[in-house]
Amino acid sequence: MTRRTALLPAAAVLAVLGLLAGCGGEARSEPSAKAAATEPPPSRPTAPPPTTSPGIAVTGVERIGLDPFRRTRTFSGLEGANSVELITVDGHGSLLLGRSRVYRDETVPVSVLSIQEQDGTVSRIPSPARERRQQTLGGALNDDWAVWMETTSAGIDTTPWVLYAFDRTERRTREIAKSPKIDGRDPVPPPGYTGPALSGGWVSWAQIGGHRGAERVDIYSCRVASCTPRRVARRSAFPSAHGNRLFYIDYPSRLVNGEPTRPSSMRIKAYDFGSGRASTIATVPLQAGQSPGGLAVGGRQALWIVRGPTDFAHVYDLATHDVTLVRAEDEGGFGYPVAGDDFVAWGESMGNSPDEVGGYVVLADGRLRSVGNHSGLYGFEASGRYLAWQDVLPQGAPYTPERVHWRVGELRGR
Repeated sequence: MTRRTALLPAAAVLAVLGLLAGCGGEARSEPSAKAAATEPPPSRPTAPPPTTSPGIAVTGVERIGLDPFRRTRTFSGLEGANSVELITVDGHGSLLLGRSRVYRDETVPVSVLSIQEQDGTVSRIPSPARERRQQTLGGALNDDWAVWMETTSAGIDTTPWVLYAFDRTERRTREIAKSPKIDGRDPVPPPGYTGPALSGGWVSWAQIGGHRGAERVDIYSCRVASCTPRRVARRSAFPSAHGNRLFYIDYPSRLVNGEPTRPSSMRIKAYDFGSGRASTIATVPLQAGQSPGGLAVGGRQALWIVRGPTDFAHVYDLATHDVTLVRAEDEGGFGYPVAGDDFVAWGESMGNSPDEVGGYVVLADGRLRSVGNHSGLYGFEASGRYLAWQDVLPQGAPYTPERVHWRVGELRGR
């Protein structure tokens, strides 16, 4: 399983989030590019309600079924001696897949990547030269590029990574960026989704910098074809790309005696690659014990997760600025969110009963539905009209590794 589908404990997430405003040396910018995002005079940002209202409960929501989908396809998570993982899906339904060898129930963390087209055609991606076995952190796919991060680490304390790009026209793989050392040591992982986000010919990622005890999290971007990383957002994380814009969460926490502060709000922001300017989409009040947990932006909606004593999902209409709150159960934990043209989805990894784990989706009609997976599987991917999720097949059967499948569905038009 790719690392990004996993949920860290809330305390661990908060500790890493404390890096978002850490101090340290300035990053070197690309000489020919704008040095950093400049924000225009602020308009009045939308302020969603504080997450103290009850919100919509996830218990007992209707299962989505297959009726909303024009077509679906499935594939097993096991293929002979290989473990098969869906890394991402693009807007045409093409899949970026990783295959790893399994020996005596142990998965060897080295992936052979391939792209499976909508018609079933599979093309293998030429592997980069590696000194050590790697596992894939996450990736992104569009018509021109496949990009992904790999790490040699199997733990959650440190995550050295290398960012690779595959040119789908020239069929060439190359390294384009790698994690910096922090005073000679490997960095801790950034909060949330650590993989890259693609916007046309631009790729973006969250990166740890600074010094030990004064680390920070910034977002960097570069042109995939000729990558010179430059910082586009300071003390920010959770990058999500849509169209020509990069979205992210600005969370002004800081370290005090090694402990992160808890700001009273966070900002959802957008960086425009054309103008090099950033703007605030929404300012989100936070209550005691709350912190950001994820962000995904699609064509009609944005979705951000607020972690806390009770987790909340904020479903935000980009046109009307209306916000719908969805509340996890007391023992629940909302996870990695995804978004498509007119839907958002996310996983829940913990709950009081099997009916409270799996995943949820909000379609264009605004209704909350369960994705129908009740086995603690919370892997999701989305792009365009395509939603992919993990499930146990046949449905209702007890969980076994052999029964884990990925479903990929194309939603019908409105």
